[in-house]
Amino acid sequence: MSHAATQRTAVRCADCRFLRVRERGSLVEPDSAYRVGGASISGPMGSPVCLKAECPLEAEFERATGSFSDRVVEVLWKLRDCPQFELAGPA
Repeated sequence: MSHAATQRTAVRCADCRFLRVRERGSLVEPDSAYRVGGASISGPMGSPVCLKAECPLEAEFERATGSFSDRVVEVLWKLRDCPQFELAGPA
């Protein structure tokens, strides 16, 4: 009897429902503009945060280089193996 191995596909935090943004001391859900391009259409947003604490997004964001939006995109679009990933619904 053979057992098929569970295989996960690499995912991006930009697509995850557990992505939040630290804004004025609160964690808020980012809009699609932030998820895609690193800048919100509703105004400035802070650094990315994983609600499940699976990925150290804030630390990665602080180490990234470039403009604010470039750093957000670098962190959110990185391919990862994440057991907590759940696809976000439409924004």
